[in-house]
Amino acid sequence: MVSKRAEPTDWVKHCKSFLKNCDTGGTAEQKDYTGRRGLSWNTFRVHLSKYRKSDTYKRSLAQTQSTARLLKSKGSKKTGASAQSPSDNQAKNADGENPLGAHVAKRVPKTKKHVVKKDDGLYKFKKGHSASLVHGKYSKILFLSPEYQELAQMSLRDQKSLLGQQYALISVTTVSTENTLIERYKNNDPIKKKVMGSDGTVTDVELTFNEAMADVAVTGAMPMNEILKTMTTTESKLAAIEQAEYQQPAYTPADIVFHTASIMELRDTDSLSAKDTCNRFMLMGLVPPSTLVREFEKELNNTVPPPPPDTGITGEEVRDIKKKQNVKRAKAKQDLEARRVENEKMYAGFTGVGDENVTTREPVTIDGESENA
Repeated sequence: MVSKRAEPTDWVKHCKSFLKNCDTGGTAEQKDYTGRRGLSWNTFRVHLSKYRKSDTYKRSLAQTQSTARLLKSKGSKKTGASAQSPSDNQAKNADGENPLGAHVAKRVPKTKKHVVKKDDGLYKFKKGHSASLVHGKYSKILFLSPEYQELAQMSLRDQKSLLGQQYALISVTTVSTENTLIERYKNNDPIKKKVMGSDGTVTDVELTFNEAMADVAVTGAMPMNEILKTMTTTESKLAAIEQAEYQQPAYTPADIVFHTASIMELRDTDSLSAKDTCNRFMLMGLVPPSTLVREFEKELNNTVPPPPPDTGITGEEVRDIKKKQNVKRAKAKQDLEARRVENEKMYAGFTGVGDENVTTREPVTIDGESENA
């Protein structure tokens, strides 16, 4: 049976559905939406960002806003028309408006009561007008949304780079200040520090060279230490993020289903064996289905091993080898016996070696008489 190919995910449809039903469109809602439908949040986030930048979404958003403003204007005009007197309607009729208060198409006047022309030729809303308040509220909601907050936030890598630049700048500034102090004290121009006395009077106290240098060193070391602490924290966060990204699965459940169906369909089409099909799964980094693994095991059990190659030795060759080994053993015994005889001869020639220092006592004669006499 040929399995059906899984249909690709319609990301545009999911983006429209999400934006239609979401409240803020933040990260939490995105993860909840994708988790309920078995979608990859990273992939959905990329497609959602692309869809928001597309012209289709911008046109639909503009159309929705214009429709809302139109409905609001209709409701306000109808309410105003019901509360007005016939004389007011006649006065409006003289100005060219519909006496019944209904919304009709007409030319936009050159000047509007709620719009003020600026010096540069552009128009702006009057302060406190309902349209300006609506636009201000919309802008506040838009720029305070999680998406814009994420865009406004600086990435951790950029923060680390900025901290490194600040650290280098403080270090260079400290060295420059120290060089300036050296020049000043060489020219007998010491640093003066204002000190308040116990009676409240402020006096200028000259600092010695060592005190001035210590003050500069402390002033530069404090922010540099804080920057180093922040950089260490940022590096640990970056390492945690990289580790989390590395541990994320390569495929979503939907992708696994799609690739599995594709490989099984290819097996039916090309008549692949269980071994070749398992190899295709392993090449893509996927675990083969358990049924396919059992089928592969059956193929291995039923496979007859090939006969060994015809490289054996005959019986005559075996007998020759044994004969050579026996001759070698006998010769080894003869060689050993000959070596033993040769060693005995060599050792016999060295008899008495080492006894040269051994002396024997001889009788001594004194005036023809022996010592014993």
